[in-house]
Amino acid sequence: MPVNLARYLLKDFVYQQDDSMRYVFADDKFVLADRNKIADSILLSVDRIFEQYLGEDLASAIEFAYDPFTLNQAMCRYSRDVFGEKRLHARVLHFSKKYKIKDSDANELICCGDYGIKIDSCSPYLHRRIANLFYWFSALKPFRATIKSSLPENTNTYVFFEYHNEFTTYLLVMMVLETVNCTIDIHKNISSFRQFLYDLHFRKLSRSALEFFLNHHISQLGQGR
Repeated sequence: MPVNLARYLLKDFVYQQDDSMRYVFADDKFVLADRNKIADSILLSVDRIFEQYLGEDLASAIEFAYDPFTLNQAMCRYSRDVFGEKRLHARVLHFSKKYKIKDSDANELICCGDYGIKIDSCSPYLHRRIANLFYWFSALKPFRATIKSSLPENTNTYVFFEYHNEFTTYLLVMMVLETVNCTIDIHKNISSFRQFLYDLHFRKLSRSALEFFLNHHISQLGQGR
């Protein structure tokens, strides 16, 4: 499950890419990805996370709700930001080969700094990708939880319920990072963790601020901070 989840979250949600991250074309157009399949896989992963994390007693006291439309929108916007330049490169190179455009002319077409693309890279740093994931999931909030009966009053339960969408996103991020041999350490300090979730939930954090912050909290497994 974690491997599939990482593949889905680290690849373009809108258009198909092969195992080498190259875009797939048909009739000179990008081939659309199966977004419903990807979204279903993400939601299944979320369900399994909470089955393991909460246990039967706590899980039975909470009703989880997911908004498929909002999840779709969050992933589309994430993919646009992270893969915008890569899409442009792929399309230009596809037509360059078809119409035998000179390399020098093709390179002029893909001077991405002239287009105002938010992330000027075909392979953004990992913390930049994760920042965009946090940003859009927190802005659109596809995950919700409702209390059906009384809950134990402890810090972990409070954090889980009060900021359910952001907590869920954090767990997804942890799973993705693990598959690329990385980790995130914000949760190791409960006070800092609660503040981070609070800021994601209530404040409009910029992507650049998140990038700067996460650069200090994401590391290779075994290295630490």
